[in-house]
Amino acid sequence: DWSSDVWLFRSLPPPRWPVRRARPADMPAARGVLAEAFGLPVEPLDTAFPDTVADGIDVHLAEADGAAAAVVMAIRSGDLVSLWSGGTRPALRSAGLFTDLLAQVLRTEFALGARSFAGITEAVASGRALQRLGARRVTDGHVWLRGASVGELLSS
Repeated sequence: DWSSDVWLFRSLPPPRWPVRRARPADMPAARGVLAEAFGLPVEPLDTAFPDTVADGIDVHLAEADGAAAAVVMAIRSGDLVSLWSGGTRPALRSAGLFTDLLAQVLRTEFALGARSFAGITEAVASGRALQRLGARRVTDGHVWLRGASVGELLSS
């Protein structure tokens, strides 16, 4: 029922931490969050997430104590928005930063015309954050990288 979806987006909580779209100058900090969140070296992320991203892709940051603390990428195609590359600095997990960030991104994208969203919920924290915001699972899918799913990579 579309009216219940409209209600969902209007009822999302306001963020408790500053949330904003990243500018090119913010991308080193965004890459740093992802590197720390997933225990990766930052160098490969420099290539995967350049300072200037393609049209239709927005990188969103939540800040704690004036520094980037959580990040998620929203990729638009028509009225579909796919959420990717989300993470929170380990020291700040369980503080609600990522949930707040997702709420703001969902609200922003809905206002820009999004009517459906795809999220990689195989990563447990992302799935829980979306559920806290009232998301409902429509179907399951798997993303495979180097022979392993995202969930398998994150749990190893």
